[in-house]
Amino acid sequence: EKPIPPPAEPAQPRKHRHSATPPPTASEAELKQLFGFLDRSNKGVVSQRDVLFALKKHPQVRRLFHLPVNEAEQGASLQSRLANIQESFESGSGLGELKDIYAMLREGSSGTDQTFDWEAFSKCCTTGKLRSSAHAAAALLPRNHSTGEAFKPTKEWQVVPEGAACPGGLEFKMDIATGRTLGRLPPKK
Repeated sequence: EKPIPPPAEPAQPRKHRHSATPPPTASEAELKQLFGFLDRSNKGVVSQRDVLFALKKHPQVRRLFHLPVNEAEQGASLQSRLANIQESFESGSGLGELKDIYAMLREGSSGTDQTFDWEAFSKCCTTGKLRSSAHAAAALLPRNHSTGEAFKPTKEWQVVPEGAACPGGLEFKMDIATGRTLGRLPPKK
């Protein structure tokens, strides 16, 4: 007969740790870019109409306001949700499902009208309830990777400096021994 193995010890429940680390914050430059998408007139204030236009045009603003970035995301019908928001706006009842977020932004604004300003926007996106969605929206912003001078290609392979801006249409390869990237103009055919 085979010996019976001893009973397994019961699994210990996992202890949940509540992280004292706050969620990441978008940088001030990223927040200014997001605010710039909203502030169509460059007056430093954003109206409901500005938000409506920005929602239709910029996926980053949709992410900020907790909407799907595109039709494929979350299986949601982005166009019908935007149409419902526009219908609410046109009927004079605010921004529909976004009214609470818009009201929160307006609360911190120095203006008395139906707008919000940079200070209120910045505060909500750095310390308020929009902190995590602002960080997610900032992740969708285009990145500028160029930190150095432009690379001037020739017909011969040459090392591409780290962070250099490269013109389109070049050939690239990596030197496995050094880990450096090489670039050149493609040979004429």
